[in-house]
Amino acid sequence: MAEMNVTPPARKSRKWLRILAVLVAGVVVLLGAGYFFVTSAFFLKSVVLPKVSAAAGAEVTVGDASVSPFSQVVLRQLKVQPKGHEPLLTAEEVVVRYDLKAILGGNMKVELVSVSAPVVQLIVQPDGKSNLDPLLEAGTAAEKTPEPPGAEGGKPLQVALSKLAIQEATVRYVQLYPGGHRDTVELSKAGVTVENVANGRTGKLALEADLQAQFNPPAPATNGSLQGKVSGQFSLALAEDLKPAGLQGNASFTVSQAGGMLAGLSLFRATLESEVSATEVKQLALRFHQGQTQLGEVLVSGPFALATTEGRLTVAVVNIDRNVLNLAAAGSGLQFGPTVINSTNELVIAKGGASIGASGRFNLNRLQMTLAGQTTPSLDFSADYDVSVDAEGGNALLRAFNLRGVQEQQVFLTGSLTSPMAFAWGTAGGNAGDAALSVLVTNFNLAGWRAFLGEVAPAGVVNAGLRLASAQSGKELAFEADSGIQDLTLRFGSNELARAFVKLRARGKALEFDQYTVPEYRLEAGHLNQPFLTVAGTTSYRASTEAAEAQVKGRLLLARAADALGMPDLKLASGEADLDLRLEQTKGKQTVAGTAAVKEVTGTLAGSALEAFSANADLAAEMTADEFQLRNLAGKVAQGGRPGGDFVISATYNFTNSNARFSARLKDFNQNALGPFLQPYLEGRRLASVAINGEAAGEYHAVSGGRFSADMTLTNLVVTDSKSAGRPAPLEAGLQLRAVWSNQVARIEQARLGLTPTPRATNEVVMTGHLDLSNTNAMTGRLLLTAESLDFTKYYDLFMGGEGAAASSAPTPAPPSQPAPPAAGPSEPVKLPVRDFVTELSVKSLYLREVVITNLQAKAAIDGGKIVLKPASLVLNGAPVNSSVTLDLGVPGYRYDLAFRGDKVPLSPLVNSFVPERKDQLKGTVTAAADIAGVGTTGAQLQKTLAGGFHFDATNLDLAISELRSPLLKTLINVIAVVPTVVKNPKAGLGSLAGALLGGGPGGGGGGWMDELSRSPINLIRAGGSIRSGRIDLTNAVVQSPAFEAETRGTIDIATELTNSPIRFPLSVSVERSLADRVSLVPPGTPTNVVYVRLPDYVTIGGTIGEPKTDINKLALVGTALQQFGGKIPGLDPKTGNLIQNLGGMLTGRPAAGGATNAPAATATNVPSQAAPANVIQGLSGLLGGGRPVTNAPGATNAPATNRPPPPNPLDFLRRSK
Repeated sequence: MAEMNVTPPARKSRKWLRILAVLVAGVVVLLGAGYFFVTSAFFLKSVVLPKVSAAAGAEVTVGDASVSPFSQVVLRQLKVQPKGHEPLLTAEEVVVRYDLKAILGGNMKVELVSVSAPVVQLIVQPDGKSNLDPLLEAGTAAEKTPEPPGAEGGKPLQVALSKLAIQEATVRYVQLYPGGHRDTVELSKAGVTVENVANGRTGKLALEADLQAQFNPPAPATNGSLQGKVSGQFSLALAEDLKPAGLQGNASFTVSQAGGMLAGLSLFRATLESEVSATEVKQLALRFHQGQTQLGEVLVSGPFALATTEGRLTVAVVNIDRNVLNLAAAGSGLQFGPTVINSTNELVIAKGGASIGASGRFNLNRLQMTLAGQTTPSLDFSADYDVSVDAEGGNALLRAFNLRGVQEQQVFLTGSLTSPMAFAWGTAGGNAGDAALSVLVTNFNLAGWRAFLGEVAPAGVVNAGLRLASAQSGKELAFEADSGIQDLTLRFGSNELARAFVKLRARGKALEFDQYTVPEYRLEAGHLNQPFLTVAGTTSYRASTEAAEAQVKGRLLLARAADALGMPDLKLASGEADLDLRLEQTKGKQTVAGTAAVKEVTGTLAGSALEAFSANADLAAEMTADEFQLRNLAGKVAQGGRPGGDFVISATYNFTNSNARFSARLKDFNQNALGPFLQPYLEGRRLASVAINGEAAGEYHAVSGGRFSADMTLTNLVVTDSKSAGRPAPLEAGLQLRAVWSNQVARIEQARLGLTPTPRATNEVVMTGHLDLSNTNAMTGRLLLTAESLDFTKYYDLFMGGEGAAASSAPTPAPPSQPAPPAAGPSEPVKLPVRDFVTELSVKSLYLREVVITNLQAKAAIDGGKIVLKPASLVLNGAPVNSSVTLDLGVPGYRYDLAFRGDKVPLSPLVNSFVPERKDQLKGTVTAAADIAGVGTTGAQLQKTLAGGFHFDATNLDLAISELRSPLLKTLINVIAVVPTVVKNPKAGLGSLAGALLGGGPGGGGGGWMDELSRSPINLIRAGGSIRSGRIDLTNAVVQSPAFEAETRGTIDIATELTNSPIRFPLSVSVERSLADRVSLVPPGTPTNVVYVRLPDYVTIGGTIGEPKTDINKLALVGTALQQFGGKIPGLDPKTGNLIQNLGGMLTGRPAAGGATNAPAATATNVPSQAAPANVIQGLSGLLGGGRPVTNAPGATNAPATNRPPPPNPLDFLRRSK
C-alpha cells in the first residue's frame, strides 16, 4: 500500500520538470529572437527612426545599420530631411562605441564618435524660411514639456569621451534671392578632432577646413568671391562639474583669393589667441592682418573667475578699419571707405554675472559707405558712457553719457546727461536724484544718403529732439519727442512730392517699468506748410496685467494730397478720408473697433466726374491666443446722396487647429458706386444702370477639408451713347461656383458663367477640374472649359461702341520721339511653381458681330518653365485656322517655337466687325502661314537663333485707292501716278514726286495716271520670306491692281541693336499697257499680249528698320525722258537724236529703241506735241543746273539781253549744228 502511495507523485514531479524545461527553453529562444530583432536594422528603420522623425520634425533615414546594444552602433547613409525641404544633414557613416554598463551606472563613457563625410546644408529662402525651421519648431514644442522631478541638481553628470572625429565634412550656407540670385558660403574638407573630454581633465580640440564663398545678390549689390582656410588648436580644461576651467590655444583664418566686391580682402588674415585660466584672462586677442600689415585688433584681459563668472575685464578695440568691416558686410553690397573704429572699455562683472558695470569711450572716425555706386558723406561719432545694471536688484544707473556726431565739419548729433540717471524696475531702488538726458539731431541732410534711401526720399533736412527725465530714484521716467523733416522730397513711382514736411510730437511716462502712458502723440505731413495728413491718439499699457488701450484718429484731406502729389488723373475740389479706431487688450485678448470713411469727394478721376462720392465702413474684430475673429466689416457707398450699394464681411481663423471660415455679401452695387471707376474704359459712353448682388462663403478644416461657394448676379447693365438714339436693351450675367477642398486638392464641382442669351447662342460657359497643392513647390491640376454657343456681340458693343461707331477722322498726333532705351540683356530664366498643369477649351460656336467661329479647340500645358499651346484650332467663317506655341521660360531670354496656318480666311467679316468705319471696303480672303523659332528678343540673340519662314497672300481684295489707309500703299500710288509728269517735265515731275514721298498729294494733277489708278482697286497683296543665319530674306512682295503691279524683294541683316538693322528693297513697278502707251513707255517689239509694262527701277526703300528712307534714282527718270524724246527734238538731226536715246538707255539700263530713221512716223495720236521735247530739254537743263531756256524751240521766246553772258548750259552741245 505504501509503494502505491509514493510512486505517482514522483512521476508527476518529473512531468512538471519537463514542462518547466520546455518553458525555459522557449523563453530563452524568445529572448534570443527578440534580441536579434531589436538589434536588427529592420527594427531600427521601421520602429525607432519613425519615432525619432516624428519628434524631430524631419524624416530621419539610414541605408543600413549595425547595432550591438552593449558596445556599438553603426549607421550608414544617414539622412535628415525636414518635411517639404532639402536635406539638412547627410553622412556616409556614423560610428558610436560606448560602454553600456558604465552608462547604466551613471558614467557617460564613450570611446569613439566618428562621423565620415557629413554634409550640413542650410538653405534660406527669399521669404526668410529655411530647411532648419521644422526642427526648431519641434524643439520649441519639446521645451514646453516639463522636466521630470529630480532632473536638476544633484551629482554632476560624469562624462568620459575618449575621441570625437569628424572627417571630410562639408558645411554649406545658401541664401536664395528672387530672380535666381544666391549667396553660398561653404566649409569643405573640414576635420574636427576632440580628445580626452572628462570631468576635471584637460582635453584637446583641433580643427581645419577650406572656405569658399560666392556672393551673387540682386542689384544694387555687387558680386564677390573669396577662398581661404580655417585652422585651430586648443586645450580645454574642465572642472569636476564640467564647467570651463581654462582655454589655451590659437586659431586662424586666411584669405588666399578674393574677387569682386571683396577684392580688397586678398591676403587678409585673422588670428585668435587665447590664454585663459580658471582665475584670469591673461590674453584673449583677435587680430587682423593684410599680408604683413596689422589692420586692427580686439583685446580682452583681466582677472576673471570662470567658476563664479565674476571679475574685471578690459576690452579694447584698436584700429578696426574698412577691410574688417567689408568682410563683416560681405554679401550685402555695402562697401566701407576710410572708416576706423577705436574703443576702450572696462567691464565689472559680479553676483555670478547678474551685476554688470561698463564704462568707456567709443570713437568711429570717417564713417563712409558706398552702396549701389553712391557714397555717403564722411561722419565722425564719439561717445563716453558709464553704466551699471543689477538684474537681481532690478535697477540700473547711468552715471555718464556724452554723444557727438559730425558730418562735413558740422555737428548734427549731440547727447548729454545733466546728472546720474537711475532706472528702477524692482524693489531695490537706489537713492539717485532727478536727472535728464537729451539727444538732439540738427540740420541732418538726407541728400547725401541716397545709397540707403534710394529715390524714395532723395532730399530733406532732419531736426529732432528727445528728452528723457528720471525722477523718484528712477521709478518714474518721462519723455518728450519733437522731430520733423523739412524740404522733403518723396517719390512714388512717377509721382513726386517736393517741398513737403513731416512733423512728429509725442510725450509719455513710465512708472516702475510697469505702467506706460502716452497721453498725446501727433503726426502731421503736408506740402508748402499746408498739412494734408494728420494722425493723433493716445495709448497706455500695464505690464503686470498685460492690459492696454489705444486710440487712433487720422484725417487725410484728399484735395490737398492729390494736388501736392501732382496726380494728373485725379483732380479734386473737395473730399477727405477719416479713420477712428480703438484698440484694447486684456490678458489673452485683443479687440479693435472703429470706422473708416471717405466723405464728399468731388472732382474728376481719369476724366470721370465724382459728385459728392462717399463710402464708410464699420470694423469689429478680436483675437485671442487661439482664434482671430473678424466679427463685422460692413460698409456703404453713395454718390450725390444716392445709394450705391453695401457690403458685409465676417471671418474666423483658429490658430490651434487651422480651421477657418468666412462669408461675404454684396447688395445692390450700382452705377452710383461703379460709374466713376468704369467711366475711363467706356470711351465717352456712360454707365446708365447696373445692379450687382452676390454672396460667397467658405470653410476650411485641417482634417476633413473645406468647401467654397459663390453666387453673383449682374442685372440691368445699360451703357448709353450720346451719338446713338434710344436706350439699348439691358444685359445680364451670372456666376455660380462650388468647390471642395480635401487632402490638399481643390475640386471644382460646379463653375458656371451665364450671359444674356441671344437668338444665336445660349451664352453659357461651364468649367470643371481640380487643383492639386499637395506639393508645395509645384501645383498640378487640370481645368476644362466648355461652351455650346457664345455670342459676345452685345457685350463687345457695350464697351467698344455700337456697330455704327466709327473712328474719329482726326489723325492721332504722333507721340514725341523718345531716345531708344539701352539694350537689355536676356531675360532671367523663370521656373513656374506649376507641374503638369493642363487647361483645355472647347467651344462649338462663337459669334461676334459678323465673325463666326466654330469648333474652337485649345489645350495649354504648363510644366515648370515650359508652356505648350497645342492644339489651338478653329474654323473662322468657314476657313480653317490652326496654330501652336511652345515657350520655354527656363532658358535665358526664353525659347519659343510658333506655328500658324490660315487658309482662305474671309476678310470682310473681320473688317466689318472690328473696323466698322470701313464696312464693306475690303473683300477677298487671306491665306497665311508662319513658322518662327528662336531664343530671346534682343538683336544679339536673334542673330544667332531666329529661324523660320512666312507667307501672306490676300486675294480678291477690291480695295479702292480712295480708301487706302496705309502710308506705304499711299506712297506707292503717288510714286506711280506722278510718272507721266516726270517723263514730260523731269524737273517739275521730280518736285511732285518728292512732294508725294514726303506726304503730299499725287503729282501731275489730272494729267497723271491718278484717275486711272483710282478706278482700279487693289486686288492682290502677297509677301513671303525666310529667316536664317541672322538675316530676313523677303523673297517676294507684290501689290497688284488692274492698273499696276509693284514688286520688291531684299534682305534685312539683323543688327545687335534691332532698330539699326539695315534694309534695302528696290521697288519694281509695272503699269497696265495702255497707260504705258499714252506716254510712249512701251519698248518696241513688246508682245501685244503683255498685260503690264515695267518701268525703270527708280525708287528704293533703304535706311534702317528704325529709320527707313526712300531713295529716288533721278538718273533713271532722266534716262526715261531722253529715251522717249531724244529723237523727237525739233532742230536735231537723226544722228544726234539717236545719241540722246542711247544716253537714256545707259541711264535706265534699257537699250534704245533705235535711231530716228527707224522710228515710226509721228502722228497726232502717238507723238507728243513739239513743245513736249522742248519742255524735256528745259526740265533736264534745270535739273542738271542750267537756267537758260531753249531759244530755238518752237514757241519759245528769246531771253532779254544782258551785259554778261548767261552761264553755260551742259546740254548746249546737243543743240549745235554740224
